[in-house]
Amino acid sequence: MTELTYENVQKMIAALVDLHDETGRFMNSYENTFLNNSQAATEFEAFADQESVRTVFAQGSIQIEVAADHLMALRKALSEPAQTIAPWSCTRSVLEASAISAWLFDPQISIMERVQRSFAFRFEGLRQQSKFGDVINATTEVAKVNTRIDDVEQKAIGLGFPSVLDRRGRRIGIGQQMPSITNLGCVDISTQPN
Repeated sequence: MTELTYENVQKMIAALVDLHDETGRFMNSYENTFLNNSQAATEFEAFADQESVRTVFAQGSIQIEVAADHLMALRKALSEPAQTIAPWSCTRSVLEASAISAWLFDPQISIMERVQRSFAFRFEGLRQQSKFGDVINATTEVAKVNTRIDDVEQKAIGLGFPSVLDRRGRRIGIGQQMPSITNLGCVDISTQPN
């Protein structure tokens, strides 16, 4: 293991800045459009509900932006005066957002599974909003969120995705159950290209 020296930390900070800048250049070069004949363009044209395809690509792109934002926060947390706990929180946030984006953008899955994952991710976000609303007794807002969950589920069912219920008949997902973030972050590297 490399010794953690001041110079190594400075190199790491410089690498974080480069990674952020190069990722930004790459993302900006596409101007939020699909390249002709790309997998994304093919999926967009082939799927009956193009709004759902736009949604999944927007979700994945936003997660890349979230990761980039936390990457810059990590750089700041490592810069003098360096923080002790914040870098770990930032690192976790970078990994989580990156894992979600990779899960949504996995090139090995079909557009059907990609949209299915999008619905699962949407449900998870809406479910968390509902739970937060319950905690702060925001009854009206919780009702609106729960209506939105019902609407999203009906759209998913209309596209041929099943209801996702637990043994007691309670909704635990839309399209599929969202894997835990820990499971999303566990990639079998033996199946990855060299």
